[in-house]
Amino acid sequence: MLQVETLRHSPFLFMASGYDDSTPDEVKAADAVAFIKACKPNILLVEDTDYIQRINTLFLEQMGCQVTVADNGRIAFRKARRYHYDLILMDIGLPIMSGIEATKAIRLFEAKTGCHTPIIALTAYGNLVEEECRLAGVDGFATKPLLFENLAITLAQHLTRKI
Repeated sequence: MLQVETLRHSPFLFMASGYDDSTPDEVKAADAVAFIKACKPNILLVEDTDYIQRINTLFLEQMGCQVTVADNGRIAFRKARRYHYDLILMDIGLPIMSGIEATKAIRLFEAKTGCHTPIIALTAYGNLVEEECRLAGVDGFATKPLLFENLAITLAQHLTRKI
């Protein structure tokens, strides 16, 4: 049984306890999911492949996220300018405007507003595109195919930094 306490009256600081025979990775993922559920973050998922959109949306909704989907970088940039998101999951290999181009455009817009939304690059290429992504302004990486536990931990780490 998982018990979550919020500390200092904030949904962003918590302590979880009550695990029986869980492995360290299971505990870490369970803590991350509990944290995300407490935050109820608004996530922009930028992915062009329909079935991957559905799987990732399902993962995110199971964690308590509100999910908006964009299927190319241009739409993602328009949505990021118009609406507030707590975090953006950005596929790198997108049609019309790549994830790297969209990230650069979002960062230029944010420079004018003083805001910063964490952007996590979704890539099947691993370290091959890491430097280019970092230069564009990406905050972190998630390797495809996404695993529920890894996604939860990555989201929690970047949502915590946003505080």
